[in-house]
Amino acid sequence: MNIGRLILNTRAYKVLEKDIASNNFSHAYMFVSNDMLYLQKLEQYILSRIFCQSNRMPCLECVECRRVLNNSQPDVMIYPKSDKFNVNEVSNLIGEIYLKPVEKDFKIFVLNNCDEMNTQAQNKLLKILEEPPANTHLLLFCKNKSSMLNTVLSRVKLLETPPISPEEIFDVIKDEEDVNFAKVAAFNSFGSLQRAEEILHKENFLKILDFCYLVCLKLNTEKDLPQVLSKFNSFKDNLEDILNLLQLLLRDCIMERNGLSKLTVYDSEKISKINEGFLEKSLAKLILAINNCRMKLKFNCNSQAVFDILCLDIINYKKKNL
Repeated sequence: MNIGRLILNTRAYKVLEKDIASNNFSHAYMFVSNDMLYLQKLEQYILSRIFCQSNRMPCLECVECRRVLNNSQPDVMIYPKSDKFNVNEVSNLIGEIYLKPVEKDFKIFVLNNCDEMNTQAQNKLLKILEEPPANTHLLLFCKNKSSMLNTVLSRVKLLETPPISPEEIFDVIKDEEDVNFAKVAAFNSFGSLQRAEEILHKENFLKILDFCYLVCLKLNTEKDLPQVLSKFNSFKDNLEDILNLLQLLLRDCIMERNGLSKLTVYDSEKISKINEGFLEKSLAKLILAINNCRMKLKFNCNSQAVFDILCLDIINYKKKNL
């Protein structure tokens, strides 16, 4: 996965890089993203930047970088050390934070999953953030800053990363798999590298995509319903994926009709075939129908019933039925 260029170009990394280069390395940073894979990689690149011996910082290859990546640098402490980031973990952290560095003249404390700390643990951490020991730096990583106390947030340098664009994710994963499949994964990732990676390794995702093509191409009359509904039984636990793929397929159809084929994601030949069965206004209405399906799922409607209604909508919006 070619993720380095993406990480180095994010604002979070650039701000920290600037602070280090200008000898303005803050005592505490908080990095926020709902993408755990991105946070993991960002953590690796930041630690490598701090300890790297190379002129190509971070190189990820020198002895110091390898020590960081292997969690064998004694002046880097990573928390939590157990499954839960509780008060005991913070107490242990406080016990270590006042110890002298082993090799360097500074220490780095990495706090992962900070948003899992309860109020008591955060209040205990607050004392360190208010009066940190000299030459000690804390790097906090979390998915959801709303779980953090305002008093904690006010004592860290907050660096949030918005969802990554599908184009940027595609640039990262395009060498991992078939290019067309990588593009589908990127545009169904919702700005998350982790979700894109999960899609690439989801065994039945291509089968779900083929099923979506079948729904659009072969569902013309109610006589076609039994075949489609029978196949749906294999994917009924993946209805959200089906809705996402169908919506992107229909979006590609609209793009193609408007001469924007370069911006489409799916197989152009299949998009053209799907377009033959619909009027453009019908495509837009079906996209709205899919949004309605999502709303029904949020209200715990039966997935089979939701899909049945969508199938009838598709049939009704076919050219021959208008």
